Amino acid sequence: MFPELEEERDAAEHVKRATPILVILGNPPYNGFAGVAVEEERDLSNAYRTTKRAPAHKGPGLNDLYVRFFRVAERRIVEYTGKGIVCLISNYSWLDGRSFSGMRERYLEVFDRIWIDCLNGDKYKTGKLTPEGEPDPSIFSTEWNREGIQVGTAIALLMRKDSSADAKTILFRHLWGKTKREQLLETAIQKDDSLYQEVEPPLDLDLPYPPVVLNPVYFTWPLLPKLFPASFPGVKTSRDDVVVDIDREQLIHLNQDA
Repeated sequence: MFPELEEERDAAEHVKRATPILVILGNPPYNGFAGVAVEEERDLSNAYRTTKRAPAHKGPGLNDLYVRFFRVAERRIVEYTGKGIVCLISNYSWLDGRSFSGMRERYLEVFDRIWIDCLNGDKYKTGKLTPEGEPDPSIFSTEWNREGIQVGTAIALLMRKDSSADAKTILFRHLWGKTKREQLLETAIQKDDSLYQEVEPPLDLDLPYPPVVLNPVYFTWPLLPKLFPASFPGVKTSRDDVVVDIDREQLIHLNQDA
């Protein structure tokens, strides 16, 4: 009915699928309870569910929406164009979360250099406090919302060259406090890597990207499953209405009906 609209749509589709893309920038949505809806999205998250050397992923973290955006960007640069840059600001749970060992392992394999600007500001891990106990709001805080969003965030810059070689190390830096936005702007034009700490992610700890201080003796300690071979979830209150009531007769009547 509208051939000109169909032509525009076809042209846009051609650009998305056939034109080489060298830089992908974005701020994908975060939703830890997104689940996996359709087959294509399931394939996106499944790409990070297997590992070669790192311990297998644990937990539901890969269901978060932002992981799918990372996979789309990585696939476009690595598998289609063959070189380029991915730069996304996202929930920072993937940097060391146990669900993301396959994601971190793959990026070390397919990118040449990885820079992480960890913006912290997390309600759950640090209570939105710096190591010194000072306020550490989200980078997305505003005059009307001083603390910003609840989860911590990080900027990941992933670079792949024509002749790619595995990244052995991560260039990592923490930004804390109320002035982290200003720190980012002030250092944006600095071209060397002196701002960053070079980190070699330890394989035995699931390849975490943040710096880790660890005594080698730690790896000689027995695993918790060996110390506690049997486990149970403890007291559960999901069926309290069956056994607890302020009215004794009502409780007896309820259990008789059951």
